[in-house]
Amino acid sequence: MAQIEGTLHYSQRLRRDMEELASNLWLGQPIDGQKAGNLRAAYLVFDLTGIAAGTTFTVRHPLGEVPLGYLVVGTPQTHVIPLSPGTDASGSLIPWSDSRIYLKAPNDTDKRVTLLLWGTDSPSVGV
Repeated sequence: MAQIEGTLHYSQRLRRDMEELASNLWLGQPIDGQKAGNLRAAYLVFDLTGIAAGTTFTVRHPLGEVPLGYLVVGTPQTHVIPLSPGTDASGSLIPWSDSRIYLKAPNDTDKRVTLLLWGTDSPSVGV
């Protein structure tokens, strides 16, 4: 029997809505520059080969806004390795921009990496 919307308790409506959201969540294909499914996020795939361990390097991104964060994603073709935000010569964090992020290379740089990079809920995101 269908329930009338107004008779559902708030927690019941919230649970129903969260279940619907979770059942329709899709991360997409982890391809470089590709929008991450139905998330306001994009994948970045890059090689660390040729980058000296402990140095800061730049990665361009398609979000069109300053990202809020990233996750290192394991795929059949890429490795999960620890990455940290990039720093300048004084050790200060380098701020990210609407087109670049700065990361510090790990000790093992002979790897290919996939990041899931996300932005805000702003409608201006270009992914």
